[in-house]
Amino acid sequence: MAADIGTLSTPVSVRSSIELKARLTIVNPGPGDLALRRGSLELPMLAVEVRDAAGRRVNPVPPPVPRPEDAQLIRLLAAESLVRDYGLHIYSPELAPGTYTLHCLVVACAAVTFEVAP
Repeated sequence: MAADIGTLSTPVSVRSSIELKARLTIVNPGPGDLALRRGSLELPMLAVEVRDAAGRRVNPVPPPVPRPEDAQLIRLLAAESLVRDYGLHIYSPELAPGTYTLHCLVVACAAVTFEVAP
């Protein structure tokens, strides 16, 4: 199993999914370059997914039509890091109160749990 090269963070509890923010930090463990597609990093619905308490994926709004620059590669040198912040207001309708997990789709990283408070 590949080692986690990413770390997700998000508030433990929010009142509304509209205010939910997530941060993905990626560190290239090396020794070679790490190549990631720009679109997968910049579009939250391609970078992370939310699952409900039963483990079912919660579907966001569809991603926009791909642009040519979305296919460009971003290269990280060994030990170089990259941070991306995502607004998770991409869920419509708003997430119902409950417990959810946030999963990374771009690189290996541990899921994080958060709650949308009633």
